[in-house]
Amino acid sequence: MEKCDLWTHGISANGRPYVRVLAYRLLLANHLGLPLDALDGKEVLHTCDNPLCVNIKHLRLGTHSDNMKDKQSKGRAAKKLTSEKVAYIRCLDTNGLLQREIAERVGISQSMVSSVLRGESWSHVDVQ
Repeated sequence: MEKCDLWTHGISANGRPYVRVLAYRLLLANHLGLPLDALDGKEVLHTCDNPLCVNIKHLRLGTHSDNMKDKQSKGRAAKKLTSEKVAYIRCLDTNGLLQREIAERVGISQSMVSSVLRGESWSHVDVQ
């Protein structure tokens, strides 16, 4: 594999190349001859797994599902939730705790709590 071309300009708070949009989104849209908004709803996957890489040969367009499968297949997906934690999250919600408070207690992000409570993830777990 070719070496990575690392972005050395603006970096976002989470360590990603940034120029008002993620730089690799702009580069990939340009490379594919598409307007930037054509990438809405799509994600840019890195074959090299280096978030600072802007080598167009290391970038490909995919869905969020593609990105999660890629992450899982490479052993980068951390499984933070268990069935027991999901049941606990739902119990805390039923008892009136705010999602932010639940997230702090369980040690996950508020967005993950929200996803669980909306049934977008872990919908198969029943609360007893």
